[in-house]
Amino acid sequence: MFDAASPPQRPPAPRRALCSFVLSVLCACACAGHAEAARLRIVAAEAVYGDIARQIAGTDAEVVSLMANPAGDPHLYEPGPAAARAVAGADVAIANGAGYEPWFDRLLSASGAPAKVVIRVDRLPGVVQGAQSGNNPHLWVDPASGPALASALVAALAARDPAHAAGYRARGAAFEDSTRPLAARVASLRAAFAARHPPLRFAATEPVLGPLLDALGVVTADPQVALAAQNETEPGPASLARLQADLDGHRVAALVFNAQVASPLSHALRARAEADGVPTIAVAETLPAELSWQQWLRQLLESVARAAGVA
Repeated sequence: MFDAASPPQRPPAPRRALCSFVLSVLCACACAGHAEAARLRIVAAEAVYGDIARQIAGTDAEVVSLMANPAGDPHLYEPGPAAARAVAGADVAIANGAGYEPWFDRLLSASGAPAKVVIRVDRLPGVVQGAQSGNNPHLWVDPASGPALASALVAALAARDPAHAAGYRARGAAFEDSTRPLAARVASLRAAFAARHPPLRFAATEPVLGPLLDALGVVTADPQVALAAQNETEPGPASLARLQADLDGHRVAALVFNAQVASPLSHALRARAEADGVPTIAVAETLPAELSWQQWLRQLLESVARAAGVA
């Protein structure tokens, strides 16, 4: 019989313990979900910049790379609804600039979120768009681009997310340390190439390695041919004839070609170089999935060194 005057009975101890455990789990899940939702979101137009962003963000921010397929032609990339949503929801957006991805500006304009931070690599201090090759958008092979982007990201993320600023700064310092061997290798190769007489010359079907060759002091032979490919036009007959003669006469140390974008002319020039015994260097525009920016740049440096006969 229920007695309203009698005090309510407490549940047995095991039941109380179970209830406390369930409540603690639910609270932890809710808190974890809130923390997950609160993480900064970074969207990079190119996978190579997404890699650098992940190295700086660690687990404190989410990173999405849009052009990340190393087997695809980046010139044919068209963003879909998922890319538009990613850009619209980003706190920080990273673009190469230099006219490489005009679609990214359209997504930014359509996102209607002017408060987001936009980092354009072509506007970062120390990043030069290729003194020899003109307006070269392949800025990720500029040895200065990685440290410049990392520094900009540390500043932007620390300002937007002060609670994790110490982590961003620590990872930024670690990134800078990891680039010192690259800078030393660039300096040693540049010194070795500067001693060459006549100057070291490379040919290219497209200027995908231009900023790195500029940093190394390597002369790009007959650059009009590569620039025509970049601009999707036909090279002049005289320029093409000079390049073919340079290959036949071994007046270039190597031929650089785009591993992702092929054309009848690039195939013909590559075949001619191989027939002439001129080394060829395959360079992709998209970061290989298994490599970091530092590892990729080191591979490219060593490819140039081998072609030039430098240990």
